Amino acid sequence: MSSLAVLDKTVCLMLRVSLWTGRRRLRAEDLGDAAQKLPPGDLASLGSLKLCDPKKLAALGAIKRAAERECEKVCVGFLGGYATEEQNLKGLIAKLAEHQRRFDAEAVAFAAGLQAEIDKWTALHPTWKSHIEKALPDAAHVRARFQFNYQAFRVGLAAKDNPQDKANDGLADATNGLSNQLFREIEVEAQNAWDTSYEGKAEVGQKALRPLKAILAKLEALSYLDPRCGPIIDQFNKVLGSLPKHGPIKDLDLSALLGLFRVVQTRDTLRSHGAALLEGRTGSVASTDTREAEESPKPSDDANGANGPDSGTRDEQQDFVQHAPVPRAPATEKRASLWF
Repeated sequence: MSSLAVLDKTVCLMLRVSLWTGRRRLRAEDLGDAAQKLPPGDLASLGSLKLCDPKKLAALGAIKRAAERECEKVCVGFLGGYATEEQNLKGLIAKLAEHQRRFDAEAVAFAAGLQAEIDKWTALHPTWKSHIEKALPDAAHVRARFQFNYQAFRVGLAAKDNPQDKANDGLADATNGLSNQLFREIEVEAQNAWDTSYEGKAEVGQKALRPLKAILAKLEALSYLDPRCGPIIDQFNKVLGSLPKHGPIKDLDLSALLGLFRVVQTRDTLRSHGAALLEGRTGSVASTDTREAEESPKPSDDANGANGPDSGTRDEQQDFVQHAPVPRAPATEKRASLWF
């Protein structure tokens, strides 16, 4: 798909959430005589003075992170914000609007109770009471620092009459890089999932499937960026659909999951494996010869985990585990750890 075709299907989103830090930079005069023993400013900094209990700001920070996660589920980083397919926008905006409502309510409540929080904080630190009260802004200033805004928009060529104009090069390059950005983000998510839920495990629980399902959902939401996403999505669906719905995941089932990690372990394996599937090469679930599958005896419900007629088969699992590629990262790219 050309960059112009991708742009035509893409909407951009800017999410801007600002917080009051509840801190003020610590100054030498705040320390009195102890300041004489401090190292010079070009050697060390003093840090900050906490004006209230940081835990009281945690709820607002959590809402901010939740909103960012909503964007990351169906978007890819683009031009300092996010980009996604138009069909994903309505659902995303509905979720952001709810986060905005909660954020504004928390901000109003925090500002209204600010003085009470300061009184509690200074009671815990009476020696610093005068410094805290002197540095404290009024409630209106604090409320104004809490902002939750988002804007959805489209971008287009600067020189519309001549797509080849040099003025369009930067946007074209950024648009052409969207699929690579998607694969880069998938790589990071896969690495985090491996580190937290899979490394060194002989079996995993059902919760360990969540990051893989999130990767699948992201690939589905952004598959318009690269045709190589399609067969990888099919592969994910077959493997995940073949797993037991309850209890631990181990043995051949776990091996099938590890096969998925082999596919998504780097952006390069995503690209190469997706391209191989598109070209109809063997060695993957998606390219299993259908005639051989029809001739093979179907496993019973018990052997199949009793997951229903749409689940993948153990034969497909075995084929995937045996043939899933184990490509290595390029020699020029250093990785913090080796998965396999």
